[in-house]
Amino acid sequence: GERQPPPLSLPLSASPREAAALLNDCCSLLDSLQRHGAPLGLVSFGAVIGAVEHWGLGERVRALLLAANSAQQQQEARASARASAAEGEARGGDVSASTE
Repeated sequence: GERQPPPLSLPLSASPREAAALLNDCCSLLDSLQRHGAPLGLVSFGAVIGAVEHWGLGERVRALLLAANSAQQQQEARASARASAAEGEARGGDVSASTE
């Protein structure tokens, strides 16, 4: 069957502990994104807290932040691979670049 999107809000049976854990997950994911170079103004902690606590969008916010973290890690891996390849060429791969 087709995958259904996460529900808009926590089930009514969610405990305060579950709700706090979800908010903590979302804030940790946002912190990780910012530490890895995402623009600080892209998403604020206030927006995450509001979406989770006031609108009940915690599962969707977490899914979005997980996807953003994954994309950020893939981008960093590609940049690192390009830097390693360029460093290898500079060490002796392509001599023509160093002759002027």
